[in-house]
Amino acid sequence: MPKKRFLQIQTILILIFMLANTSQTSAIAPTLVLTLDTDKAKYNVAETVLINGALYYTFGGNLTPTPLEDIVALQLNYPSNHGLYILRTLPTGSLQYKTWDVEILELTPCDESGNPKSSFQRGTLAYFKIVYKNNDDVAHYVKIIFVLYYANGQPFMAYSPISRTLEPNETTPGDVFPVPIPSEAIAGTAKIYASAISNWISDNGYPYCPEKSATFTITSTSESVILGASTQTAATYQSQTTADTVDTVYDLNITIPTTGAYIGNYTIHASSRLLGEHQATNATTFQVILLGDINGDLTVDVTDYQLVKKAIPSTPGSPNWNPKADLNEDNIIDVTDYAIVKKNVGHYAKL
Repeated sequence: MPKKRFLQIQTILILIFMLANTSQTSAIAPTLVLTLDTDKAKYNVAETVLINGALYYTFGGNLTPTPLEDIVALQLNYPSNHGLYILRTLPTGSLQYKTWDVEILELTPCDESGNPKSSFQRGTLAYFKIVYKNNDDVAHYVKIIFVLYYANGQPFMAYSPISRTLEPNETTPGDVFPVPIPSEAIAGTAKIYASAISNWISDNGYPYCPEKSATFTITSTSESVILGASTQTAATYQSQTTADTVDTVYDLNITIPTTGAYIGNYTIHASSRLLGEHQATNATTFQVILLGDINGDLTVDVTDYQLVKKAIPSTPGSPNWNPKADLNEDNIIDVTDYAIVKKNVGHYAKL
């Protein structure tokens, strides 16, 4: 019996066993649950957003939820109609003994002809070779998503180079796709992630397999500006479980850039699917603001210094009260608000 089929039957038998050992068997149906949260509802530019959640089965009543080892896809969209920010596929456990309907076999930096190449100059095209396979005996529609990060952990590009139907047991020969490296790119050790999904997660899609990643180097014409890999990790995940509770089993950290970030409401869509039929989805939002931008010109500069200074000291009802200058929202404009402007000077954003 194929390993995949054996594991599916094994999982189903475990669920049946758990149901059979409750006094409410006839009234309980297992439900797949996917939780999704952020650690705050509002973030300033330069702050780190922690996205986390859990995947588990629940059987209703007072029965203990059952954590699951599988994968969760997270799609994070920019505000308004600015499109995709990132899409990542994260594990909720070790994923040992798992098999996948569709699987990414290889992701390699290369030249235009597909020959391995690890270094690309900013302002030029980088190329990546990807090989993926349909392990199933039925066709699957597949979207491949690339997400690229600079050496400091900042995402700088996300797009879908592939949308196609993959025939039963088909393995691609190795597709090569170009990615433009911005002329202002941060030089150093960069990273690319590739995910295979059935459709956009926002359109009820789900992940087929764990993401694949590769590193490459972005170089500059001047060695003096090559930064190298940063110790800051802006996009990581880890699994955490405890013996008697459902704890966070996936998480993703994203640091909002200090300059050029979109402000507004970001939307996160999450999805996971088990045994080809049990799917759970969730969605949430968070807000990004530009703290210290008192006059609303999307830049924190000397003008904002002057506005907060003019409002010091004041409280609601004072002749010089300016609610936009009350940056810590304590109904008092004082040196604390002035310090916030000073800390954020030089930051700018876009709508």
